[in-house]
Amino acid sequence: MSMRVLRALGLGAAALTLSVTSGPAALAATPAEAPAPAQARAAASESYYLSLGDSLSTGYQPGLGDTDEGYADRLHQVLKAFRPGLKLVKLGCTGETANTFVNGGKCAYGDADSQLDAAVDFLRAHPGKVSYVTLNIGANDINACVRPNGVDTTCLTSAMQGVAANLTRITQTLKEAGAAGTVTPRYVGMGTFDPLLAAWLRGPAGQEQARQSVQLVAGFNALESGVYRKAGFGVVDADRLWHTADFTHTVTLRDFGTVPVNVGLVCSLTTMCTKGDLHPTPAGYAYIAAAFAVEIATGRESAEG
Repeated sequence: MSMRVLRALGLGAAALTLSVTSGPAALAATPAEAPAPAQARAAASESYYLSLGDSLSTGYQPGLGDTDEGYADRLHQVLKAFRPGLKLVKLGCTGETANTFVNGGKCAYGDADSQLDAAVDFLRAHPGKVSYVTLNIGANDINACVRPNGVDTTCLTSAMQGVAANLTRITQTLKEAGAAGTVTPRYVGMGTFDPLLAAWLRGPAGQEQARQSVQLVAGFNALESGVYRKAGFGVVDADRLWHTADFTHTVTLRDFGTVPVNVGLVCSLTTMCTKGDLHPTPAGYAYIAAAFAVEIATGRESAEG
């Protein structure tokens, strides 16, 4: 992962020891950094970064609620260096599922019936002015299937089918809504990390639960990545970012001793191991923001989009 991007986000060296190495590419790779004079004037004019999703997009933290320290806020700080007039518009909704994203019922959006409708309205009202759209959604759909003694497989099958259908509709609708302008947004989506890896700390039974949870999250992320790529979105590889399946390499944490690196990341960058809450810490949100920044700078949207 780019040292320049990470430093810009205030992510310290301790976190870097657990980060994913993605080569030397940095935000220097984005065409916006070395524009022609006319492009430079356009980049300095008013433009928007539209952030969509669930509580990760709102920067939720336990005891504080939604904050301005989420990944969207941190990413916005970096993107503004290349587009000084860039404004952040956050439509995310804490507790949102892929189903409520489409159909509404969780958060209010004025005259719009849902987050999707509100996003479409915004894109259509600002043709050619929305530079970036980020999205994370669907984790709450599958989290609802987790029970104290494991995962309800019947619930999970239905949830995964619902996420596939709703995310397909979401991505296609957003792309269509953003296509009206001469400049179209850069779309990037992300799956999820595995908060149930924290069960590793509970001994053999918890460690078995942690291993089983990785299969669930890998399946979910594969499904979402496929939908995103088919729609032409860039993708933050959540499994790679969080080393989700890596039980082989270990790290030593002050409060928890030596644990697998995937567990170490969850314990270090979320409050799951300390408060039983899956949401990232400010450093965790910065870690996610860095991954989005690198994808925006170096990724290429699918030709299908």
